[in-house]
Amino acid sequence: MTISEDHLKVFSKLYSMTGQKAATPIKIWDLHLNLPELPLNSILDVIKHYVQKGFFNASGDSILLTPSGIDYYEREVLLATEKPYSYSIFISRIEEHKGIADKLKEFLETTFPQKVNVFVANSIPFSEDWLKEILGGIDNSNLMIILCTPLSVEARWINFEAGAAAILGKNIGPICFGGQSVSDLPTPLNHLRPQGIDFSDVEDSQEKFQKFIEWIAGKINTPVPRIDLAKTEFYQMITTYSISDLRDDFEDRKKSAIDRLVNYYNRINTDWNTYRPYNKGTLDRLERAYEDLWNIFNSLNDTETKIIKPKLYSALNILRYVIDSGRNGPSFFTVFQRESKRRKEHDEFFSLLNDSITELKKAKTSDQENVS
Repeated sequence: MTISEDHLKVFSKLYSMTGQKAATPIKIWDLHLNLPELPLNSILDVIKHYVQKGFFNASGDSILLTPSGIDYYEREVLLATEKPYSYSIFISRIEEHKGIADKLKEFLETTFPQKVNVFVANSIPFSEDWLKEILGGIDNSNLMIILCTPLSVEARWINFEAGAAAILGKNIGPICFGGQSVSDLPTPLNHLRPQGIDFSDVEDSQEKFQKFIEWIAGKINTPVPRIDLAKTEFYQMITTYSISDLRDDFEDRKKSAIDRLVNYYNRINTDWNTYRPYNKGTLDRLERAYEDLWNIFNSLNDTETKIIKPKLYSALNILRYVIDSGRNGPSFFTVFQRESKRRKEHDEFFSLLNDSITELKKAKTSDQENVS
């Protein structure tokens, strides 16, 4: 079903002016005054069209909606033109909490279908706009939920996102678990204690989470859904979360990142040393390597960030320059084929990549650092 812009404006304004009730007369001139952007003749054409369909009734200088007109508007027009999402939630988390964030997103969007949109920065494509996309997600949100554990509350990125949300005047609510209590939130997150939900207290957390759901329902003007929180995957995951799980997950991810970096160290080294002008296949392989290295860069958690991220980022910039220059054509190759420049770029890139691998092997979770 499609409806023209003029028809939509007239129908919507009449629906609003009648208080969403049939048989409530509205002066045609008053309708025109409330639609100053439309010529009177255009309004009269729309009225004539819907009178013929039986959706409007005309009586002298007044117009009114019929019951079938109300039904048509609410069933066909309103549903087709309303925004699919009316409330946006941003979940701030570190890499270790990705699984819990995904389950919370799934729970909220299932509980409020087509009403709530949840932003989780899981797979922002490699680009220079990743920060812009995250800040855009915060700016477009109505609420930020921060997943708080002893590890995440110390993460600079979490505090950065929370600060951005606070400056923008967003509602912010921390969800604490894994040994982090609301009462022990550090500065500056301690200012959010009144809005916090503490999953270390099972009974209290269920009550507060239900109130949280009721609060969202009120914001989007929808009936409060019935939920059994204890049976949700989100609840089961967040209440069984432990540091031992974190260590296992960290070691698995660290090994995966190291293996991938070593693999690309060898592959890029081969491609770089056998590079020839106009070799599209080599450039395409370097492009795919760049994409995967960028994904590794984005996946590194805060502990790793402090150690290797600046070097890996510098390496990525060199590789990006080589790829872009290679695709620009002959003018580049007259410079690129100079052995000294080529060797300098090669040595700098692989020195940075090798340092990243070496230092990543030494990386530990925050709790392991505290023990050692």
